[in-house]
Amino acid sequence: MRNILFGLGIILRTTIINIIIVIAITFGIYYTAFHVFKRFDITEELIRIARLGDIQGNIFDDGTDTTEIDFHYYWQIFKGSFFFFTFVGIGLSGFANILGTYYLQKQIRQCIDFTQKISQGNTKVILSIEQRDELGKLAENLRQVAANLQYTTQFAIEIGKGNTDFQISHQQQNAITVALKEIQFKLAEARKLEREENYIITGINQISEIVRHSNKDYSICHAVLKEMINYIKGFAGAFYTVENEKLQMQANYALSPKIIEERQCLLLGEGFVGQVAKTKNPILLSQVPAGYVKMQSYTGESESVHLTVLPITANDNIIGVVELAHISSLQNYQLQYLERACQIVGTTLLSIQGTLLREELLERTKRTALQLELSQNELQKQYKALQESQEEISRQKKQLEDQNIKIIQSIRYAQQIQKAILPTKSQRLSLLPESFLIYKPKDIVSGDFFWISQHGNKKLIGVIDCTGHGVPGAFMSLIGHSIISDAVYNQQILNPSKILNYLHAEVRKKLNQEEGANNDGMDIGLCLIEDYNNHHIRISYAGAKHKLFYTSNSEIHIRISDKFMIGGKNTSDVRNYTNQEFFLQKGDMIYLTTDGFIDQANPKRKSFNINRFKELIAQNYHLPAEEQQEIFIQALANHQQDAEQRDDITVLAFRL
Repeated sequence: MRNILFGLGIILRTTIINIIIVIAITFGIYYTAFHVFKRFDITEELIRIARLGDIQGNIFDDGTDTTEIDFHYYWQIFKGSFFFFTFVGIGLSGFANILGTYYLQKQIRQCIDFTQKISQGNTKVILSIEQRDELGKLAENLRQVAANLQYTTQFAIEIGKGNTDFQISHQQQNAITVALKEIQFKLAEARKLEREENYIITGINQISEIVRHSNKDYSICHAVLKEMINYIKGFAGAFYTVENEKLQMQANYALSPKIIEERQCLLLGEGFVGQVAKTKNPILLSQVPAGYVKMQSYTGESESVHLTVLPITANDNIIGVVELAHISSLQNYQLQYLERACQIVGTTLLSIQGTLLREELLERTKRTALQLELSQNELQKQYKALQESQEEISRQKKQLEDQNIKIIQSIRYAQQIQKAILPTKSQRLSLLPESFLIYKPKDIVSGDFFWISQHGNKKLIGVIDCTGHGVPGAFMSLIGHSIISDAVYNQQILNPSKILNYLHAEVRKKLNQEEGANNDGMDIGLCLIEDYNNHHIRISYAGAKHKLFYTSNSEIHIRISDKFMIGGKNTSDVRNYTNQEFFLQKGDMIYLTTDGFIDQANPKRKSFNINRFKELIAQNYHLPAEEQQEIFIQALANHQQDAEQRDDITVLAFRL
């Protein structure tokens, strides 16, 4: 119905226009002829025609021999011709319009159907109009639009499938395909970045898994080296650790025995490995010196092309160096993987070195204690021998002096060992910028020690007072420090009360207090400090026979801990120490102290006491930490005078 109405509308409009044109042309012809006959003198010709019977002649009454045209007659002839040709022209015009309109309607309808199917997504429809007029040009443009849409649709489908390698010819480019090409480029870049990030994450996860299962000794080096080489598709390498200003090869992969022997131990600055260890900057070589690294193969030895040497650091300290040989150059994301892997391995190696050092120190301390015991027995024997012979006294006195020197030297060495496990001043100030420490052992070595460590946004701080002082107290301090290190770094315990529970159980286990006669233990105060918001700080505190002093709102407060010590013969293996949580503001001070400062007596045997210590805090907490330290030391000296120091003294104070 729509097609019929459309065609009739075209016919009607065209016919009306043609009728007007035919009438105008016919009228013009008639009007022109009429005026021509009327204007010119054609009498003689008309007389001749009249004689032939075509025209009637008339003689005027005045006798003039003239024949005039019967214009009425000619008007009838022209009028009849006018209407005849007018209607014939209208008829032929209408018929021609009908045929032309039908043909035009058919072509336009094809174009409409073609565009309608294209709008519905059917880009494979065919348009059969082939003439070279304007309609043919329109059809050709529509076919080109359909072809572009078909290719653009295919291009979009391929991009939707993730085919970022699909190509487009220069002739098929248009505004849409250019935009899609840009999308294709962005998707390709995104997929590339995703693949690189997945490569890094997967590699780091594998390294982390190796570290998690092998973090007790240097055997981790071989597993890490093998994983790195396989992951970057290398073929050889070596792993070094820094020990006593030297580089010791801990693991190697596909190196010849000769190379292993030559590089088993290197100095800082020696070769590529030594340079990296000295400068802590990586070295990337695309041309390795001849003979530096060889790759074993079935066809013989083949020299490598590229060499990557990376530092392994922790807390900005050089821990080791890894050396990797590979055929092709490494991409940036591969270097990122290696750098992040080295960071993880560096932290683990630092923990391993600390554990090995603690074990070595503990073993040395045991040997020193045994030596001291043997020396004491020897002294007793020598003392009896001196009683028996005066002559023997001189000889034995000299021997005793020699032995005493050795003992003092051993104790001095034990002092160095004990200092090695304590945080240095720079480490303390880096974690607690506004702080001071008073650490005065009664003897050369101390039964007191303190703990400072950071874990993310949390800080663990404490002071510990072991049973006794001197060598026995120092021995207990090494045991306590080792157990706390194990709880914090290996067991991942940061809760103060849980650390105390673990410390109590391990002390009883290591000293065999369940069955033996040992009754040693320790007092402790431990704080976990965590930023709560911009103004407040959360404090979690647990202690064993310890008091915590702190300032808040210009007032001095004391927290009393649990009243049972760590360890002890007549206790159970399980203890439930409690946490005390409270909030302080930035600028408040916390004071952790063993009982040595408060219990120190003067010549009259009167102790410094808690009230005086609290008053000392109240008078000076607002001062800078260094000034407070001088005031506390001077106050203790004024009180003690020439009285003997009774116990080890430790005070650790810091501002939040």
